Parts: sequence; structure tokens; C-alpha cells
Amino acid sequence: MAIRKLFVTDLDGTFLRPDHTFDRQALKEILKQFKEKGYLFVAASGRSLLSLESVFHGFEEDMAFLAENGSLLSYQGQMIFQDQPIKPSVYLPLIESLN
Repeated sequence: MAIRKLFVTDLDGTFLRPDHTFDRQALKEILKQFKEKGYLFVAASGRSLLSLESVFHGFEEDMAFLAENGSLLSYQGQMIFQDQPIKPSVYLPLIESLN
């Protein structure tokens, strides 16, 4: 499937209800319609990837996850992007020179 559009939403305080739930039947229907149109729904959060997959258990194959404040992107069980943190060997000399 060629992806024509991405729909990305934050979770806490945006997509999820205050009790951290959502209408599972409505999402199922939305994802079905999105698939027909070539759209992809992306859940974005500062949460871990495992947390996002847990919240959306059963929908993992039909959506993508942007986790850990954008440092991980997963789609259909494959890691699409994983940010590499700055190595201590790079930042420690900078901190030392600033001191």
C-alpha cells in the first residue's frame, strides 16, 4: 500500500480520554476507511513503544507508532527510525571545555 497521507496525533490529553481509554470500535472503523484511502494513522507520544503497543493492542498492523518523543518510529513491527543518542565520548569533552 502506498501511503498518501499521514494522520498523527498525540495521545495523553489529545486522543485519549481522561481515563486513558478510547473508543475501540470507532478506531477500528476509522482505520478501515484510512486503509481504503491509503492513509496511515500514527500514534505519537513521549511514552515508550511498548506502552503504545499495549494501548493499541490489536491495531498494531494498521497503524504506526512514534514513541519516546519522536526518537522511535515503528510500523507493522518494523523499526523504521531509531534516533541514536549522543555518545558520552562526544559530549563529555564539550562539557569539560565549557567548565
